[in-house]
Amino acid sequence: MSPRRTKSSQESGAERPRPEQPLSHERIVHEALALVDNEGLEALSMRRLAATLGVDPMAIYYYLPNKAALKDAIVEAVNTEIEGPIEFHSSGCTTSSSWPAGCSGLPCSAIPMRFS
Repeated sequence: MSPRRTKSSQESGAERPRPEQPLSHERIVHEALALVDNEGLEALSMRRLAATLGVDPMAIYYYLPNKAALKDAIVEAVNTEIEGPIEFHSSGCTTSSSWPAGCSGLPCSAIPMRFS
C-alpha cells in the first residue's frame, strides 16, 4: 500500500496571494487602524486583518502577541499622531509640541500626563 499523498497548496490552487509589502509592526498597525476607521472596532479581527494584509493570520502573532496588544498599538499610534513627540522636563512634567502655547505655563497637575 502506498502512502497517501495530499495536494500542496500550490497544486490545489489555494495559495495565498503574496503581500505587496513586507510585513512589519508598523504596517500591521497602519492597516488595523484603517480597518477600524472604515468599519468600526467590531470589524477588527486577526483573521480579517490578515486577509487585508494578504498573509496567514498566524503571521501577525510574530509581531503582536494577541488582539489586546494590537488594540494597544492602535491607541499608541493615534496618541502619537495627536500629541507629537513628547518632551520630558527635569520637573517631571511632559509637554508636546502640539499643545497650545499657553499650556507651557500651567502647573504640572493641569498638563495631561502620559503613562506607559
